[in-house]
Amino acid sequence: QDWMNSLGGELRDDFAYMTSSQAFAVNFFTPLIVEDQLNLLSDSFKEFVFHEKGFEKVIDPKDEKTQFDFYACGKEKSESFSVEVKYSESEFGYTHEDARHLDKFNRIYMEHMVNLTCVDEKEWQFFEYYQVWRNLIYTILNKGQHICFLFPAFRKDLKEILDTIIIKCKEEYRPYFHVIIADDVVNKIITDN
Repeated sequence: QDWMNSLGGELRDDFAYMTSSQAFAVNFFTPLIVEDQLNLLSDSFKEFVFHEKGFEKVIDPKDEKTQFDFYACGKEKSESFSVEVKYSESEFGYTHEDARHLDKFNRIYMEHMVNLTCVDEKEWQFFEYYQVWRNLIYTILNKGQHICFLFPAFRKDLKEILDTIIIKCKEEYRPYFHVIIADDVVNKIITDN
């Protein structure tokens, strides 16, 4: 319990349901942390040395408030990553294009979306894929931080959605976005041992 508490974030005492993304994240990442194998998540992370790891991380608690299911920080922002985990949810989060969200879009996201994307604003579908865009923007906000989306292989539908969104981003940012299939990581661990 002390070790889990040292990981920071707001850990839950239990899970509302065992098929939650939070339960999946804890069960998936804890062995990788204990065995010091987070580098297996992506070839891009092979040389990274992580000095801070944790669950349920809110990077900007004052204004933006995006919460990642897991994060790991290296010496530099470019050697760090945050993870959005999807398990039983049917889709990525969306929001309504109401006055509050339009204000937040104009204050926080608009400038970053212009810098991040290579398509016209009409093609963004920002509010339809609100959660994905908020996550991707962190590669700009945190100067090169890697953003990962992790889910099991049976959620191929989510990969297709991410592929259609990531292609709308400028090529210079695409290497910082990672779609990680949990089954592939597990098979790599099994094969390597």
